[in-house]
Amino acid sequence: HHHMMDLHLNVVLNDLAVAIFRQLETKIQESDSVGRNTPSLSFNVGSNRNQNKKPDGPVNSNAMSIKHIASVVNPENQLAAAVQSEEEEAKNPVKNARKAFSGLAESAGKLINTNKKHGSAPQLLTPLDDVWDPSELSPRDAEAMKKRDVGRREKLAADLSLLAGSPIDAYERYTRAAELTKEAHDPLWYTASLQGCAAAFCAMAESGGHCVDEYLNNNFQFPEDIMGLACEEKDANGGRKAAPLVVDKSKTTLPAAVFALCEEALSITNRHPKLAAFHAELLLKLAWYTAEMEASHLRCLWGQGEACYEGDVGEPKRWERTTVS
Repeated sequence: HHHMMDLHLNVVLNDLAVAIFRQLETKIQESDSVGRNTPSLSFNVGSNRNQNKKPDGPVNSNAMSIKHIASVVNPENQLAAAVQSEEEEAKNPVKNARKAFSGLAESAGKLINTNKKHGSAPQLLTPLDDVWDPSELSPRDAEAMKKRDVGRREKLAADLSLLAGSPIDAYERYTRAAELTKEAHDPLWYTASLQGCAAAFCAMAESGGHCVDEYLNNNFQFPEDIMGLACEEKDANGGRKAAPLVVDKSKTTLPAAVFALCEEALSITNRHPKLAAFHAELLLKLAWYTAEMEASHLRCLWGQGEACYEGDVGEPKRWERTTVS
């Protein structure tokens, strides 16, 4: 009787899990359909941008690299400075980037002190937003609102992807959402997208997933001092001259990326007193990350820790297969 009850419980849990994943998939498809059904917008969202990707191949596209998210954030951010080489800076000067970012940050204050309206158009809103009726807007304002909504829906789809256990897909969507919300001067959702990118990095390291370890190894590395010690140890044990240490400018440490993204978000949430709750919440999250995760992520120990995915049974642990150096 006990065995039959266990089997019945497993069936119920499996059915519940399937129902939850189907619901998440439906919500993601609904968000993607908004962008596809907006022909006036010049950018692609959702599944449209994945049509040319190999479904089962490793994720090595430029849109998924650290360089890409570094090009989105403020040029003075540590992440942008860490991954951009002098050659790239010479070939791709950032024009008016500081002015654009300043305008984005100042827009945070304009979202406070707004009057509530009631409209019929479906929109993703926060308590700080107006509710606009598209029929009352000029064509230019209506276009801006459409772009804002597409960016927000991309961020929502990223949240759902992370809940569904796909941090790679979530990170790609968060990155795209950060681009769209920044272009639309939607600062609070821009900061939320940056926090999502940081959360996706943590989820990759802790929970794993399809092609996750390969992505982590291709984009993150040990700190420079650790790599130097590894070269010295090789020289002492092998009797050979160690190769000169070459720091890959396209890579950084995972904690450095997390802190840089969060610092970008903090630089916006500290610009108005009514955003203090968002600012304090993110600071507490960073304090928890420093205490619980930073040390293992700094040493690229993917999957090491309580409640983390260590790897399949009978295979080497995830952190034993790290090739980031």
